[in-house]
Amino acid sequence: MLCSFINSLPSSSQSPIWRSLRRRISFIAANITSPLPSPPLLAKLPRFSLLADQCTSMHQLKEIHAQMIITGRILDNFAASRLFSFAALSHAGDLTYALEIFRSIQHPNSFMWNTLIRAQASSSEPHEALSLYLFMRRLGVTPVNGLIRAYSVSVALSHARNLFDEFPEKQTTMWTTMICGYAQNDDSSGEAVKLFELMISMGVEPNAATLASVLSACAQTGCLEMGKEIHVYMVENGIRVGVILGTALVNMYAKNGAIVQATKCFFNMTEKNIATWNAIISGLGAHGYVKEAINLFENLLVEENLKPNDITLVGVLSACCHAGFLGYGRRVFNSMKELHGIEPKLEHYSCLVDLLGRCGKLIEAELLIRGMVWKADVVIWGSLLRSCRCHRNIEIAERVVKEILLLDPNNHGVYVGLSNMYAESGRWEDVLWIRKEMKHGSLKKTSGWSYVNK
Repeated sequence: MLCSFINSLPSSSQSPIWRSLRRRISFIAANITSPLPSPPLLAKLPRFSLLADQCTSMHQLKEIHAQMIITGRILDNFAASRLFSFAALSHAGDLTYALEIFRSIQHPNSFMWNTLIRAQASSSEPHEALSLYLFMRRLGVTPVNGLIRAYSVSVALSHARNLFDEFPEKQTTMWTTMICGYAQNDDSSGEAVKLFELMISMGVEPNAATLASVLSACAQTGCLEMGKEIHVYMVENGIRVGVILGTALVNMYAKNGAIVQATKCFFNMTEKNIATWNAIISGLGAHGYVKEAINLFENLLVEENLKPNDITLVGVLSACCHAGFLGYGRRVFNSMKELHGIEPKLEHYSCLVDLLGRCGKLIEAELLIRGMVWKADVVIWGSLLRSCRCHRNIEIAERVVKEILLLDPNNHGVYVGLSNMYAESGRWEDVLWIRKEMKHGSLKKTSGWSYVNK
């Protein structure tokens, strides 16, 4: 039994988490007032696992837990794992309570171990995930894939890779988990592609999840040729292109500017979800095919019976920015809540501010920023500042610079940008004043760099 093993360990050999568990009084045992039912009776009991899946609070979960103890359903690992999963991973859960449930289970399965490691890695003490892993090794249990995933999602990729490299015989799921971890971190997408190449060279066959992850990495890193090779591999091996793989292909081609291939993949898909539409609309708009992007958006609304989400609308508004479609962009923005039930977020405001600025509507853009429910950031003010430079509006630019410096007092670029605007207008006294401010404020110009030129 797991409990006996824990209790048999000397205190000095246990990590803090296990010493803490040992000190706790087992509340589970205290609630058992009658002998547990025999195994045959378990089949006739209600499916508490379904109730656990519908929990919204720890109060509800504790009520279900009590009933499972009374009826003996707690002996069913599947039912217990659903209960445990909510306590460990849900936003409304309680990791301490989850640990007590885990300790009460005589023979935790690999799902429970993986869940506990994942929860611990995401907690305020992620190092305890490694303590759990080492403890598991002493028990002879090695669900290393759970630890790799835990470290991957907690951005401890170097730890995940070290564990990955330790195991000489790696299954496809382990490769996929590591590749997915890299692909989900923008700075490490290139490593996902390299690891996939290594996986293929070692004769390990990828699955759909592997391919989707590495296609995502190809989209982020600009590896169009690798993306094409993966597509050829899928065709030659008869791999079914469902919604997830199809969307990954569309996104990869679109992000790399291969719009013809992206469009072909899109229209060849028999089933699409909103992510598929988002990928093609954003890709078309970003590469100048604005009318085509808008036509697809209209088609989505009228014929496909799919509701757009906030990402869809960012794609449409961005497309309008590229083409200067002010009227259409305004209508889309103003109808977001009424037609689609979507509250505009900072990204949507940023798109509209950029669109207004490009079209010379600087006062309207400034008023829009000041009237937002969201706190304006340097990015959105910077967008307006670029437009001020383009349209030579120093008055608004001066106000914008003040707002940026309130948010980022050490932003050297805005001084440089404003100085350039003064110089272009022949206001040399103001140029000298800016230079004095930069000197007295210990601000130095970064050679060849200007905020408003970014």
